[in-house]
Amino acid sequence: MRRNGRKEVTMIRFEGVATDGGFVFKASVFLPNIGSNWTETAFKATAYADGVMEIAIDHTESISRVAELVSGLFSRKSNFANLDSVILNYRNIRLQVGKTTGRKDIICMLMKAMSMPGYKDGDNDISVDTQICQKRIPLRDSDSDLFDMRDEIYTNSFRFDEIVEWSKSLWFRNPCTRDSMIITSLKDGIVTVDCIAGGTISGFVAELRKFFVPYSNFYGVKAVEVEFNQFAIRVDEQNSGRILYLYERSCDMSSGLWEKEMQEYYNSPEYVQDHAKSLKKECRKKAVVQKVRQFQKRNADFTIADKNKKEEWENCKAINSKDGYSNCVIDYTILWAQYMEYLMAKHDKKLSDVWDMSSHLADIYGITGFMYGCAVSILSSVWKYGEELRVQHNSKYNHEGDGVVNPAILTISA
Repeated sequence: MRRNGRKEVTMIRFEGVATDGGFVFKASVFLPNIGSNWTETAFKATAYADGVMEIAIDHTESISRVAELVSGLFSRKSNFANLDSVILNYRNIRLQVGKTTGRKDIICMLMKAMSMPGYKDGDNDISVDTQICQKRIPLRDSDSDLFDMRDEIYTNSFRFDEIVEWSKSLWFRNPCTRDSMIITSLKDGIVTVDCIAGGTISGFVAELRKFFVPYSNFYGVKAVEVEFNQFAIRVDEQNSGRILYLYERSCDMSSGLWEKEMQEYYNSPEYVQDHAKSLKKECRKKAVVQKVRQFQKRNADFTIADKNKKEEWENCKAINSKDGYSNCVIDYTILWAQYMEYLMAKHDKKLSDVWDMSSHLADIYGITGFMYGCAVSILSSVWKYGEELRVQHNSKYNHEGDGVVNPAILTISA
């Protein structure tokens, strides 16, 4: 149930691109006290970056309607809800509105701006062009079939879905093909587009070309800036058909430059020093593994805490053997525990004497801080000396409670 009198933007629909490159949207506002309950207000996004959008609203819209629209952009049910702030251009007023600014506050801000002496000196009848560039009529005789025209529009047009909270990017989707377009910024009719992880260059290029198809509601964008695998280019209507060629040429140039740099490196004193360090490191790795393998009993990973923990450890190994990252954690966990047992048995050392040093010596795989934390967590649960290791590890981070501190996800406050 909606409370009587509540006004809220529940949906913002992307219409298309205006002649100046701005994005035209229509906001549906719920007004319970009028006959139809719904009213649509057009506005144009002229710039966007990092959660801040600059918009323009036509002078014919009333102050109350403008306030309803802007405050509604931040409402929980709005697909603009993850905006951080809006820079509003209305008549000859320009002001910034944040998430916590309510409708009445916006009205007060506008009224105050209109009461300033300089307000009447400017042009207050500022019209906002919301006419979009998309062609909805046949362009050629061959396009005259109405069904073909609709198909072109549906397959090349996009619907605005949301502003993603974690990246602040604008997500558009094609309702027919389910393809996505991710826009990270808009300025002066030029948009920056991000590719979806795992996508191919050919598929990405096919989507980019839709900015320059007259039936697309992205038609009217002046240029698109993209980066794909360190390949950056500004695409416009003239070079949209040459993106693959330019990408392949960039790859060839990068490959040639890399080979030249590597050859220069192999002939440098720096390479001799690095190679010597690498050989020394490899020798140390072999020595560590040889010592541990000779000491450890055949077919035994390390000393399990009790019989009940044996099954837990075997399940842990099975679960984490399906990808290289997880399997590396298991390999490091085993080698580290074996190395600690070796040092304690052969050199009569306590765990507190060897755990930290051996964690580095056993790192022959090049693990990350997160992987190290995972290894501590596993050993603290199933290893004979696991609880003592957990306490020693946590004390390094001044933590005396339960659980295991993972150094890769520490939160430090001043």
